[in-house]
Amino acid sequence: MPFAGFLCESSGEPVSPEDCLACARAGGKDGCHFTPPVIRGLIASNNGRGYVGVSVTQLLACPRKVRLQQEHPYWVRPSELYWAFRGQLGHALVEHAHGQDNVLAEVRFSMHLDGTLITGQPDVVYLDRGHLVDYKTTKAVPGPWLTYTCSACGQVMKEGRWPLRHTKTPFQCPHCGTKHPPKSLKGMLTKGPPRPYGHHAQQVNLYRLLLARNGITIRTLEIVYLDMAQMVRVPVRPWPLEQAEAFARERLRPFLGAELPPPLAEDDDWQCRYCPVASICREEAAGA
Repeated sequence: MPFAGFLCESSGEPVSPEDCLACARAGGKDGCHFTPPVIRGLIASNNGRGYVGVSVTQLLACPRKVRLQQEHPYWVRPSELYWAFRGQLGHALVEHAHGQDNVLAEVRFSMHLDGTLITGQPDVVYLDRGHLVDYKTTKAVPGPWLTYTCSACGQVMKEGRWPLRHTKTPFQCPHCGTKHPPKSLKGMLTKGPPRPYGHHAQQVNLYRLLLARNGITIRTLEIVYLDMAQMVRVPVRPWPLEQAEAFARERLRPFLGAELPPPLAEDDDWQCRYCPVASICREEAAGA
């Protein structure tokens, strides 16, 4: 059973989507600042779009969450859903691509994989360039890619989005064991262009596979990140189609079993903080 309704931001009581929308139209209650357009968007995003099969977005999500949302009614506060709805705001930009020559905007494609229908809806596809663009809203756009290279052995000691913390303890190179004083680390730092977040790179590469199965060749991929201050265009390395298909099969496997998929591993359980069926998930795990 799908999304059943909201937990009122003011009282915490379950309310139907229709009653929540009517309350927003009337001005809302104390403690609730959600307006009718946002409530309508939250309702639409949680009711689904009536597509059969498994979407690319679901493939990359927690399969346990997807199954529980399909099988159990759930209620959730609008504030707990706003982070997901925020992603829809960037799609207003995509609307400007509709009707342009050699451009496909928000067209849903499908393919069969291991007997299961897989669907996906890229934001914008430029047919003449073989170029796919997906828009992502975020709290902060990705910054430079930071690389620390050991001055003694020339090997990369650390790389990523976050700088090494400035402490009094020397940083030891994991390759040669040289201990570098904190003040020397700045001289070993180089900054490269931003890189896409991992799950976003996975998503557009699965879109590329989906399009290839529909006779459309995509040669380049791009994520456009937007926050409240700026926009950053980040290219994504295209995977070989064989790699994308193997990855899709691996992600699909938990959806095919009769039993409920296991909970997320510790490395990924941060997602549980944003999951509308987290309480049901814990109850199922306790019962098991």
